Amino acid sequence: MAATGETGITILPIIVFALIIVIAVIAGLISRYNKNHPRIEGDKTRGSIGYGFLSFFVPIVGLILFLVWRETEPGNSKVSGIGALIGLIFWSVVPTVLYLLVFNAILHA
Repeated sequence: MAATGETGITILPIIVFALIIVIAVIAGLISRYNKNHPRIEGDKTRGSIGYGFLSFFVPIVGLILFLVWRETEPGNSKVSGIGALIGLIFWSVVPTVLYLLVFNAILHA
């Protein structure tokens, strides 16, 4: 049974559409940032955005990379740590909110 609002419209497609918009906006901001701040080869003070995405989707990997690279690669360490922190918050909050929405829809069905 899909979560529906008072008007009978399913909420899941709206949530998926909103997440797609958020991801597109973030990708645009990252692209604009990378154009304005080109990475110098061998520069260890700037981190790779790929490690940020990896750390976002798998926060435990980001935490490990953050701890391992603290001394040797401070840029990648910082990006991994930030990605892991944002991913941990996101993957804790979003499922909880979705669970509450579905639970609320089931109770009022």
